[in-house]
Amino acid sequence: MQAPAPLTVRPLRERPVDLFFVVAFATFCCTSIFFDSLNAFGIPITPDADNAIARMTYELYAKDTDLLLAANPWMVQLELWISTFVFAPFYVAAIYALVKGRDWIHIPAIAFAAAMVYSLVLYLGHQFVPPYVSPNPVKVFAANGPYALIAVAFAYRMRKPRPFSET
Repeated sequence: MQAPAPLTVRPLRERPVDLFFVVAFATFCCTSIFFDSLNAFGIPITPDADNAIARMTYELYAKDTDLLLAANPWMVQLELWISTFVFAPFYVAAIYALVKGRDWIHIPAIAFAAAMVYSLVLYLGHQFVPPYVSPNPVKVFAANGPYALIAVAFAYRMRKPRPFSET
């Protein structure tokens, strides 16, 4: 009986979809660390905040779009704590797995997608509930929707037990 052919992983440059995920997850990791952590730590998103990123977030996004983010109730703090301390490390692990072609990421990818979609359904749902109804829901969906869409697309890409392996 002959041994099966060894499995190889194509270089990342030959996997444009995976390269897209690397760029997306690097971007998401930065937003988790630099923006979501503000709410997670209770740093006010106000025009006169001591933190420059908090002021910028307020001026460019929260003041006329995402009143829930600016109000920062405990539910938002909890969701963005999860983004900072669970999703950000996942993004780093996913980037590593994508670059190196590590098959072990396929189950965490599916769990991540489920958690991200669940989290965003809750967050976006609260955009329509007083007292923090968004005056610009299209902008809120445009800012947050890619997280869910990319998570679901990544889970689809990782659906096979050996997503990177070829014979």
